[in-house]
Amino acid sequence: MPPDFSLRPPAPGAPRPQDTQPGTTAQQAMFGSDGETIASTASSLGNVSPGEAALLTQTGAANASPDIRATVDNETRTLDTKSPSFTDQVLFWKEPVPVSGTMVDAPAEQKRIQENAAQGNPVTYGNTPIIEPRGDSWYSGLFNWF
Repeated sequence: MPPDFSLRPPAPGAPRPQDTQPGTTAQQAMFGSDGETIASTASSLGNVSPGEAALLTQTGAANASPDIRATVDNETRTLDTKSPSFTDQVLFWKEPVPVSGTMVDAPAEQKRIQENAAQGNPVTYGNTPIIEPRGDSWYSGLFNWF
């Protein structure tokens, strides 16, 4: 019980005196103004909301360089052509190895297989290309122990 019994009871639905509006509190925390400056800025910038006007004013958007897109594009293009990305360096750390081995001549191979079938020979009879593993990877000898 309060020590002073002469206090009036609160009216239902009335705003609490110790509380402020959340919008007002947020505006003061972000912009440090009472809203009059923001409203005047919004009218000078045209068809923008007061929040947009405050953001543009605080960030200095009115003083932005008009050719910023070209500047950013040039800088990005320079960085892109200078060096490969970190991911490319990790994934493709070796130089590409030229393809070695014999190229299969499909029509000649088909003819050879058909001749073997007509003569009753196995498919592997004759000059067949053999693929031999390179064995230069880090796991090439990993499974040869059993």
